[in-house]
This record gives sequence, C-alpha cells and structure tokens, in this order.
Amino acid sequence: MNNLMILSLSLVLLFSGSNVYADTFQSYDNKNYLYLEINDTKATGNMRIDGEFTSIDSTLKFYKNGNFKIIVSKNLILVGTPSDDEIKILVLERPHKQERTTLMIQKVDTFSYEKVVEKELTVMEKFELAQIQTGRGDIAEQNLLEAERLKSIEEATILAEIANQTSRTQYQLIDDVLELIVRQDFHVPMMSTFDFDLRAIDQNQNKYSQFYGNGYLDDVIITGSIIDPEGKVWRTINVTTNENGYYQSQGMYIPDNTPTNGEWFLDLEGIKYFDDLEEFSKFSIVKSFFVTDDTNSKNTSEKFITSPAPP
Repeated sequence: MNNLMILSLSLVLLFSGSNVYADTFQSYDNKNYLYLEINDTKATGNMRIDGEFTSIDSTLKFYKNGNFKIIVSKNLILVGTPSDDEIKILVLERPHKQERTTLMIQKVDTFSYEKVVEKELTVMEKFELAQIQTGRGDIAEQNLLEAERLKSIEEATILAEIANQTSRTQYQLIDDVLELIVRQDFHVPMMSTFDFDLRAIDQNQNKYSQFYGNGYLDDVIITGSIIDPEGKVWRTINVTTNENGYYQSQGMYIPDNTPTNGEWFLDLEGIKYFDDLEEFSKFSIVKSFFVTDDTNSKNTSEKFITSPAPP
C-alpha cells in the first residue's frame, strides 16, 4: 500500500460541524481555478486567478467554528468555510484584507489514477491529471449546478449561517499588530481646552510608528478616560477611528481654579476586530499632561493637533 493510500485511509478530522478530511479538492470555475491537497497541518496546490498562477505550500490554521486560514504569501490569504459537500474559499488581499474573489472547491477522486502511478506525483502533475479526469463537460455541468444551488438559497438559510458565526469573545488574540500613536497637549492653561488626536496603525505595515506613515486601521474601538491628579475622571472616551485610522478629540475645557498640583492622565485602549479571520488585537497607552495657571495663552510649542483630520 503506497503512501497516498495510507493517507486516504488515515482520515484526520479537521473541522467541527462539517467533516473535511485529509484529501484533494478543486474548483469548477472556467475563469479561475484552485487545486488543494489538505491534511491536518498543511495545504499544497495551485491557484489561477485572472490568468495569474500561484503555487501553494503553506501551513493551516483552524478556528473553533470549523473555518481555516491559509497564508499563501505576504499579499494573499485564503479563508475556507466547509459545508457537507464542498468548501467555500474566500481569497483576500493584504494588507487591508480586501476580497478578491470567492471559489467553491469540491472533493476530487484521485484514487482511480493515483493507484496506477509508480512514482509520487508532483503538485503540478496532480493538477494536470485532475483537469483531465474532470473534463470540460463536467466543469460546465458543475457550474450549472452551482448556479442553481446559489439561486435556491433562502433568507432563512442566510440568517442561520449568521447565527452560527463565532462570537467575538471566542476570537483569537494576535499580538504586535495594533498600535495607537497619540499626540496631545502637554501644558494646558486654565480656561482653555485640552486636545489630543491619534492614529491606529498596523505595526507590521508601519514599522517605525509614524503618524503619517501607512498601514492605517479603521473601525478601531477606542475607550478611555481623562483623569486629574486626584484620580477623578473628567471625561470618558468611547469612539472609533475613521477610514484613515484617525480620531481627533473635541477638546475638554479646563475651568478656572482647576488644581495644578500634579500630573493629569489620558488613559486609552484600542481594540481591532478582524472579523473575516476571527482575530483581534489590543493596545493601551497612557499620556500625561499638566494644567497651568497661565490663562493668557496656551503653550502652542507643545501642541501637536492638526485640524481638520489628515487624509
């Protein structure tokens, strides 16, 4: 018994809910194509999208709801959602995880031709043999069946799929991704306003933590407080960053006779949910400032706020 027959008999359960075993899968899209060999730790294969050919030899990452992720390259991610008879593959482009296309792959019966092959087949050879075995007529038939299947999906089915999605409380924490870059007033005269602004960035895309760098993260949930030297909370903050990863405060007025005997604190925490990958990243930061009794002018030499929001 060769290695491929042993692999076929040693079924390894990869997902809960939908049974997907160590096996071979391919899509039936005439324009785009995906061929995958999947086991419990690795995926190999080939993909053609818009005429561009990509080889796949990557590790697998699995989630509690049965989905899995394949990092093809630094610019390309595949997210798989198995069902009873096929796997939905979402092709995402980094860094913003934009959807490029969706492919449906189904199990391929490679046993009939693999058992007569004397040597171990390469990924390309299996790709070509799978095309020969499938045939153009079968591809056209599968496309028609898939179109009819998608047309028959009702609203109740879609709602059920949403209800079965993993709760954010079960998402996996990924470190060293989100970072908050905060600029705030340092000296704030009484009877003026304390201001700050911030940017949320992806540390992997903005390695030098530059306010005007790149890798901005939108929809980052920002929470926090402005606290005086005695521990009294003067303002709570609960906002989200815009499409440029930016947020600018509305300013907090400092009234007359405000205590000037110690440090004030701007205490912030950010959290970013990557819903397509069921991951999240967190970052917290504390900035100090002082209230002064100079009511004539505000120390603009240490004021970093820019308005309106930068592009």
